[in-house]
Amino acid sequence: MAKTRDLDPDGEESARPGRLYVIPLVFTTVSLLALVAVPVIVNRMVAADQSYLEQSLEPALDQIAEIRYLQARQFASVQGFVLTRNPAHREQYRRFDDRLSHLRDSLRLTLAGTGTDIGALQSALVPQATVWAYNHLRVLNEEEPLDEDGSQFIVQDRIQYEETDAAVAALETAVRAEIAQVNAQLDGLRSTQVPVTAGLVALSLLATLSVGLIGRRMGGLMREVESRRGEA
Repeated sequence: MAKTRDLDPDGEESARPGRLYVIPLVFTTVSLLALVAVPVIVNRMVAADQSYLEQSLEPALDQIAEIRYLQARQFASVQGFVLTRNPAHREQYRRFDDRLSHLRDSLRLTLAGTGTDIGALQSALVPQATVWAYNHLRVLNEEEPLDEDGSQFIVQDRIQYEETDAAVAALETAVRAEIAQVNAQLDGLRSTQVPVTAGLVALSLLATLSVGLIGRRMGGLMREVESRRGEA
């Protein structure tokens, strides 16, 4: 025969009020944890986006601007050499070329953590610039025969310069678009942080109030139990 457990009416009555605390206490605990965790998570997201801007995108814009400037100076130098055959233009071109090589390497490292679209545009710059520079060096080293006034080369070189500059400009546009997107994300995170935190505080206060009200109810029940025991 199965053994039955004797129930203590008073003990059962006392246990029921205690169980009323469980849900509000859990709710309060979760709310307090969220109140601590959410700002930390949001701050980390803001810090990551801010670092992305300051260490990758914004320096890349500066490097791109300098690349475009130096390419324009290269174009002017090689054109000056073709028109005058003055070796000073050749030396000037080589200084610009050395600086450009360094800048392109730096830009590649700066944009290493960006998206595939920017990476593809950046990678496309290298072969195009290499072909353009190769044609220049053949002329500057007098390995490429030119017509008397160099007009054919000048026209062709201008076309190549405009194509090369357009490729860099496309990369600049993509980087600016990425900056705008990251700034929009930062604005969204910052604008939601305050209301979310306020909502969590309100939930915590509500849970605390619920615990207090249940405590009052439990106190009344306990007094009722004690009263019944006294009457018994």
